Amino acid sequence: MNVELLNKFFQGDCSPEEVHTILVWINSDEGKRELEKKLREFQPGQESAEEINSELLLEKIKTRIESENSKTLGIGVPTEPILQETKKINKKWYKGLYRIAGVLSVLFALAFLWFKQINDNDNQEMDTNKKVEMITKSTPLGQKLKITLADGSHVHLNSGSKIVFPRHFKGNKREVQLEGEAFFDVARDEKKPFLVHTKSTTTQVLGTSFVIQDFEERKSTKVGVLTGKVKVTGKSASGDEIEDKSYFLLPMEAVSYYAEDGSMKKCKVSYDDMFAWKDNVISFNSSNFEEVTSVLRRWFGVQFELRKGFSSRKDFTGKFDNQSLDQILEGLSVTFGFKYKIKEDIVIIY
Repeated sequence: MNVELLNKFFQGDCSPEEVHTILVWINSDEGKRELEKKLREFQPGQESAEEINSELLLEKIKTRIESENSKTLGIGVPTEPILQETKKINKKWYKGLYRIAGVLSVLFALAFLWFKQINDNDNQEMDTNKKVEMITKSTPLGQKLKITLADGSHVHLNSGSKIVFPRHFKGNKREVQLEGEAFFDVARDEKKPFLVHTKSTTTQVLGTSFVIQDFEERKSTKVGVLTGKVKVTGKSASGDEIEDKSYFLLPMEAVSYYAEDGSMKKCKVSYDDMFAWKDNVISFNSSNFEEVTSVLRRWFGVQFELRKGFSSRKDFTGKFDNQSLDQILEGLSVTFGFKYKIKEDIVIIY
């Protein structure tokens, strides 16, 4: 056996194939002869000639080797005893056998640890590469949904929205995909940041509550914070994050990111402006007729039909707490000066 290869083995630098070669050699006829030669050449100091039962000793060595071999699980190394002596031996030979058995124990222990590490690494790689089961939840117009994620975080999904998330979070991040609007109440975990990806932004937190608005028909993505601290980063057209397009937001702060020109605008917000919808409260703040009808269309799942001749340039400020569409339209009609009819899912304005 190559001495350099044995040294490499004891230093832990062998490849799995080299480890296998060494263990097969130990159990081969050549390996047995070489080890027996070393045993015969062994010259101990002067000891007493007390004799022991060699068959019993060899049986113990065999048991130890077989035990270590069985631990390596699939190495493919024979388990025959290396030494075949059938006569009684004295203490000198016993010490030689003991040293050989010690070397073998070390070899097999190192091999076991080596292959265990390889198996652990392989298992970790398999776990990492294993396809994570993803869940998609969406809400049609006129409906909302409350979701509890695997980490205990809660999500209020607004109507006309979609969220994609893993059944179980793995790795050092918790990541979800959002289209539309959602309120997140994130369970705190400083070792696993929570990230919400939209087409144009990435929002990162450790544990906080916030709202993201990312409706396709709007020109911007808006993120507002209720509690905690949030980092919002804009994305390029290719979907890459732009680090110099980042804002850190504190409670009652919001930022709007305009992907078309890469601009970001930070502002203060009120509870009614950003968060009231999750409590079934519709709030308007200096909203024009088009903005009002856009909210109602999504909230109630209706379409608006404007009769020829109707127009309104007024704005509306106010809120409706868990009221019906008919009640809301009755209140809005005074400000905008219209009459209306509801036919199934169509609202006719004239």
